[in-house]
Amino acid sequence: MFHLKVATHPLGLSEIRTHIAGFLSNNDCLSCMRVSRRWHMDFAVPIWHTVDFDNDESFAKVPPEVVSKYGHLIRNVLKVAKEEHILFLQNPNIASVQQLQFFPTMSKLSLVLFHDLVRYYRKSLTALEVSGELVHTATYDEQRNAGVHLLLDAIAPGCVLTKLVLTEVCMTHRAFSSVLKFCPRLQSLKLLDVIFLAYNWMLEEFRHTNLKTLVAARYQVWSNGEGMLSGATSLLVHFPSLETWEMLESPVESRKLLSELKASLSERCPRLKAVKFTAIEQNRVASYLDYGFYGLEKVTFDYTALNQTVLLGLLEHQATLTSIILTPSAARIEPSTSDEVPTSKKVIRLVLKSCACLEILSVEGHQMSVDLLEDEIVACMDLQELRVRFCGLETAVLVDECLETLSEKKRDNAGAVDAPSKGGASIGERVCYQLMQFKELKTVWLGTREYYLPTQ
Repeated sequence: MFHLKVATHPLGLSEIRTHIAGFLSNNDCLSCMRVSRRWHMDFAVPIWHTVDFDNDESFAKVPPEVVSKYGHLIRNVLKVAKEEHILFLQNPNIASVQQLQFFPTMSKLSLVLFHDLVRYYRKSLTALEVSGELVHTATYDEQRNAGVHLLLDAIAPGCVLTKLVLTEVCMTHRAFSSVLKFCPRLQSLKLLDVIFLAYNWMLEEFRHTNLKTLVAARYQVWSNGEGMLSGATSLLVHFPSLETWEMLESPVESRKLLSELKASLSERCPRLKAVKFTAIEQNRVASYLDYGFYGLEKVTFDYTALNQTVLLGLLEHQATLTSIILTPSAARIEPSTSDEVPTSKKVIRLVLKSCACLEILSVEGHQMSVDLLEDEIVACMDLQELRVRFCGLETAVLVDECLETLSEKKRDNAGAVDAPSKGGASIGERVCYQLMQFKELKTVWLGTREYYLPTQ
């Protein structure tokens, strides 16, 4: 009879050791690697999974025979900025890099070696970030001669990139179009101060069918003649499947320019329905919502930018809006944190009364009064996610009691409960009752933690 030896201690299982290794420092993992042969590789994985030359320059000094032994574990390589970093990566055993951050210098050799790396990793590399540094010059022509120029000719058929970030580099429009053409899986693109050197109106207008997320300033992709892309009016022609645009800060725009942008988006990017603003200037957000977009479904911006003019911009899309996410300025929000925009109560009330299609409302910086839900007719009864704080629920204990009661009532399929009197019931009971009226509500955050409600 054969007797199977079963590991009885959790650390006897490779899966458990690998999971624990992810929470340890590199020095602790090195100590664990010396315990036994069985432990060795399990604790080597997190050390070699990500090579960050900015945090640990010693990687560049690792002997080639050591790199050959562990190179197959490397997946992410960050802050490649020196030729010795690139030489480290030329080890043939490093063959499965998925993420690469490269900071090119003016050295032509480093650019050539970088292109070799991209070509070598093209069948495994899914995320590529290239960050140069534009030379501060007085004229555009001087920038063309002095900036960091990219050809990216290493990106050829067979590339599996899904994310590309280009920052402060110069490249031709033809090279950019070729990158899109040879990266059919590309889904996300970020352009930050990229100078396109030679626009050719005869160039094939390649339309990428999978690119859905764009991070860029307005003038970077739609210059209307005043931007850095000489002779071009738009890069939007390349993004017919664009769904989300994270709009980096742009100059204050005229109503005429925004109307022309709206017409261009309608023609070139008909699927664009989600916009995230990084600017916190109220007039800028309001003008874009009013005149720059049509039929938005999801809008994200800083909560402190909310005012009545921004509200009017939101109401331009009230028939289509399904998600409003207003991000707080504070790094940490507690139940007792004061409202970041004390004048927001009227604005939030009008949003709830007007946006009937709303499914997600996230306003963590806002303190709502339960009177609002009791006294007003709310239109968005199909709300699925609510992230807001209520006046009176200003401790973690009170919030948790309210959420537990709400969860119990949902679990018991109780439906709507009898309305408690405003004077006699606690704030928690009143909030619970009002939230019960949202039959589709699945996720709630009231200032402590995200709470998932049972479905009825």
